[in-house]
Amino acid sequence: MDSESLASARERVRIGRWRLVGVAVVVLTTFALAPAQRADAVVAATPSAAAAATSAVTIEARGISSALHIVQGPGGDMWFTNSGNGSIGRITEAGVVSIIPVAANVAPSGIAAGADGDLWFTNPADDSIGRMTSAGAVTLFRGVGIHRPTGITAGPDGNIWYTNSDSFAGLSSIGRITPAGVATSFTAPDLLVLNGITTGPDGNLWFTDLDPNGTGSWVGRITPTGSITLHVAGA
Repeated sequence: MDSESLASARERVRIGRWRLVGVAVVVLTTFALAPAQRADAVVAATPSAAAAATSAVTIEARGISSALHIVQGPGGDMWFTNSGNGSIGRITEAGVVSIIPVAANVAPSGIAAGADGDLWFTNPADDSIGRMTSAGAVTLFRGVGIHRPTGITAGPDGNIWYTNSDSFAGLSSIGRITPAGVATSFTAPDLLVLNGITTGPDGNLWFTDLDPNGTGSWVGRITPTGSITLHVAGA
């Protein structure tokens, strides 16, 4: 074999090796992902009987889409809202993701871990509060006291508290919902576009309020009995 033929053969071997390495990477990547996808792809979930608007769901790996808020669940996994595909996501410490669809025409926003061991979330577009068990059973609560809910948190009284941000209809308020799904709302004259809410070390709930006209904003406090105080700059 002359020197030109030998160089050509060596080049073919080098290209073949690169092709083999490329194939090996693809195969390893595929098999590394496949077990996690299979484990979380189809898991039956039994709905809770606590409310009428309850539906059976399945867990399916559909991906993360416009994720908004996230919270640690009772079991240590992280749970988050997917507003882009109407679902709740769960991700383990190892990075295994499960996507649990909620219902049609919903865009979950805020999420909180309740004292009852379930995950609670808001659906502003659907005027509902959702509850999801760790097994993936979804219950949606609608009706009086729930109007474009946005922020949500576990309260010091064992209930779930949330903000109603429907200022255009004059329904901005602070909402409270019991584990049984009974909702109550509390309002004050100057509540506008309510957003975040959390439990303070003083045993009260604290929330944010924004003027949609851009003229100001303030922070509010509500006691578990429903007494509201608004704090503005310098007050």
